[in-house]
Amino acid sequence: MKYFCATAVFFIVTAFTVCAQNSSLNLSPEDSKKLIEKNRNNDKFVIIDVRTPEEFSQGRIENAVNIDFYSSDFAEKINQLDKNKIYLIYCRSGNRSGQALAIFKNAGIINYYNMTGGFSAWTAKKFPFVRE
Repeated sequence: MKYFCATAVFFIVTAFTVCAQNSSLNLSPEDSKKLIEKNRNNDKFVIIDVRTPEEFSQGRIENAVNIDFYSSDFAEKINQLDKNKIYLIYCRSGNRSGQALAIFKNAGIINYYNMTGGFSAWTAKKFPFVRE
């Protein structure tokens, strides 16, 4: 019984430690905008748009970098990112960026956020964006 309890405690502590290290969160467009404003001059903060290049060219959040989720080397590109930076990820509706979270986690990145609702929700709020 002592072994079982010690093992259970170990797994619980490990689970909390892993959760504390991974600050992956889903953020609303409003909270995403606040995060962007807070990190405007932070070179450790990167906005990643995982839509296709065609979608990206039609409009994007200012300073966003395009890494196409559908490209064959998407995971490789994510693996090459700086593990110490903070990433805000978005797509058109939140689906692709939500799926990309697992790839960020597998790459060893621990500070990443998903904007729920994607670029569609961003523009619906009338938040600023740029076009090519």
